[in-house]
Amino acid sequence: MFFSTREEMENKRINEVIGEVLQEQFLALLAHHVRLPGMVLLNLISNSFYATTQRKAEANGGSYEPILTATTKNLGDGVEISIRDNGTGMPPEVTEKMFNPFFTTKPVGEGTGLGLSISHDIIVKQHSGSIEVDTQPGEFTDIRIVLPRAAEFIAEGRGLVQRLADQ
Repeated sequence: MFFSTREEMENKRINEVIGEVLQEQFLALLAHHVRLPGMVLLNLISNSFYATTQRKAEANGGSYEPILTATTKNLGDGVEISIRDNGTGMPPEVTEKMFNPFFTTKPVGEGTGLGLSISHDIIVKQHSGSIEVDTQPGEFTDIRIVLPRAAEFIAEGRGLVQRLADQ
């Protein structure tokens, strides 16, 4: 790289340092962006395990076999993640309230009622996604999450870092 003056060289170096700092901050933000939906999935899977364990206990040694599936689907401009279990399912009065803060169907000491509320906020409010619930009491629960592609977020952030570094 060639510089015509010492001042130009120092300014370019300052811009490179600023660019590096911004890139580090952007990558930290991106890691946070990816980590939060992972926490949501962990919460949904934990709830599915709870529901299948409850149903198995209700079966009293019957032929019930717990099944939990996690699937993903490319939607082009987004991605669909589905968590389905054959646990206890939920009646309509539960699905109406399930994303409300402090609502829980678990016994005292086993749940805070915050997991699904926080999960909803992460997916819908922070990531512009959606959560849909399909459930049948005593049969299954299928929770479908749709998230927009992060590529737009990544590209916008890289462009911002590059523009700031070029200044």
